[in-house]
Amino acid sequence: MAYPPQLTHPAQPTQPPAGVGTDIGSGTGAGTGTGMGTGVGTVAERLMHAAGLIPLVPCPGAYEPWPCRCAHCGRDVAPTYRQIREGAPGCVCRPRRRRKARDR
Repeated sequence: MAYPPQLTHPAQPTQPPAGVGTDIGSGTGAGTGTGMGTGVGTVAERLMHAAGLIPLVPCPGAYEPWPCRCAHCGRDVAPTYRQIREGAPGCVCRPRRRRKARDR
Protein backbone atom coordinates (compact mmCIF):
# COMPACT_ATOMS: atom_id res chain seq x y z
CA MET A 1 0.00 0.00 0.00
CA ALA A 2 1.48 3.32 -1.05
CA TYR A 3 0.86 6.47 0.88
CA PRO A 4 0.11 9.71 -0.97
CA PRO A 5 2.87 12.36 -0.91
CA GLN A 6 2.62 14.79 1.95
CA LEU A 7 1.76 18.32 1.00
CA THR A 8 3.44 21.31 2.61
CA HIS A 9 1.40 24.15 3.97
CA PRO A 10 1.53 27.24 1.73
CA ALA A 11 2.65 29.39 4.66
CA GLN A 12 5.68 27.18 5.30
CA PRO A 13 8.38 27.51 2.65
CA THR A 14 10.44 24.40 2.01
CA GLN A 15 13.71 26.38 2.08
CA PRO A 16 14.79 29.42 4.14
CA PRO A 17 14.76 32.79 2.38
CA ALA A 18 17.89 33.61 0.40
CA GLY A 19 20.59 35.33 2.44
CA VAL A 20 19.37 34.16 5.85
CA GLY A 21 21.92 32.05 7.75
CA THR A 22 20.21 29.45 9.89
CA ASP A 23 23.09 27.13 10.72
CA ILE A 24 25.10 27.28 13.91
CA GLY A 25 28.64 27.07 12.68
CA SER A 26 28.48 24.16 10.28
CA GLY A 27 30.00 26.35 7.57
CA THR A 28 27.33 25.46 5.02
CA GLY A 29 24.60 28.07 5.55
CA ALA A 30 23.96 31.21 3.60
CA GLY A 31 25.73 33.36 6.18
CA THR A 32 28.96 31.41 6.55
CA GLY A 33 32.29 32.95 7.44
CA THR A 34 32.58 35.69 9.98
CA GLY A 35 29.61 37.62 8.61
CA MET A 36 31.73 40.74 8.38
CA GLY A 37 30.44 43.10 5.73
CA THR A 38 27.47 40.93 4.81
CA GLY A 39 25.07 42.28 7.40
CA VAL A 40 23.59 38.81 7.94
CA GLY A 41 25.85 36.20 9.58
CA THR A 42 24.78 32.95 11.20
CA VAL A 43 22.61 32.68 14.28
CA ALA A 44 25.72 32.04 16.39
CA GLU A 45 27.56 35.05 14.95
CA ARG A 46 24.60 37.34 15.59
CA LEU A 47 24.48 36.12 19.20
CA MET A 48 28.20 36.84 19.67
CA HIS A 49 27.81 40.34 18.22
CA ALA A 50 24.87 40.97 20.56
CA ALA A 51 27.12 39.94 23.48
CA GLY A 52 29.75 42.49 22.39
CA LEU A 53 32.15 39.97 20.82
CA ILE A 54 33.59 39.98 17.30
CA PRO A 55 34.17 36.43 15.98
CA LEU A 56 37.62 35.97 14.43
CA VAL A 57 36.87 32.59 12.80
CA PRO A 58 33.66 30.69 11.90
CA CYS A 59 31.88 28.96 14.77
CA PRO A 60 33.72 25.72 15.68
CA GLY A 61 30.70 24.24 17.49
CA ALA A 62 28.69 24.83 20.64
CA TYR A 63 31.23 23.29 23.04
CA GLU A 64 34.55 24.37 21.50
CA PRO A 65 36.31 27.64 22.47
CA TRP A 66 35.56 30.28 19.81
CA PRO A 67 38.30 32.90 19.28
CA CYS A 68 36.72 36.35 19.45
CA ARG A 69 37.72 39.93 20.23
CA CYS A 70 35.84 41.99 22.79
CA ALA A 71 34.31 45.02 21.08
CA HIS A 72 34.54 47.03 24.31
CA CYS A 73 38.10 46.52 25.55
CA GLY A 74 39.81 44.81 22.56
CA ARG A 75 40.89 41.74 24.57
CA ASP A 76 41.16 38.42 22.72
CA VAL A 77 38.84 35.89 24.39
CA ALA A 78 37.62 32.37 23.58
CA PRO A 79 34.22 31.61 25.15
CA THR A 80 32.07 28.79 23.83
CA TYR A 81 28.84 29.44 21.94
CA ARG A 82 26.96 27.58 24.66
CA GLN A 83 28.34 29.83 27.43
CA ILE A 84 27.25 32.98 25.60
CA ARG A 85 23.85 31.49 24.75
CA GLU A 86 23.30 30.78 28.45
CA GLY A 87 24.13 34.36 29.48
CA ALA A 88 27.85 34.33 30.32
CA PRO A 89 29.53 37.73 29.78
CA GLY A 90 32.20 36.53 27.32
CA CYS A 91 34.82 38.98 28.63
CA VAL A 92 35.87 40.06 32.12
CA CYS A 93 35.14 43.70 31.27
CA ARG A 94 31.42 42.96 30.83
CA PRO A 95 28.82 42.30 33.54
CA ARG A 96 26.82 39.09 33.42
CA ARG A 97 23.75 39.42 31.22
CA ARG A 98 20.41 38.64 32.78
CA ARG A 99 18.34 35.96 31.18
CA LYS A 100 14.78 36.80 30.22
CA ALA A 101 12.22 35.33 32.58
CA ARG A 102 10.04 32.67 31.02
CA ASP A 103 6.29 32.74 31.30
CA ARG A 104 5.12 30.04 33.63
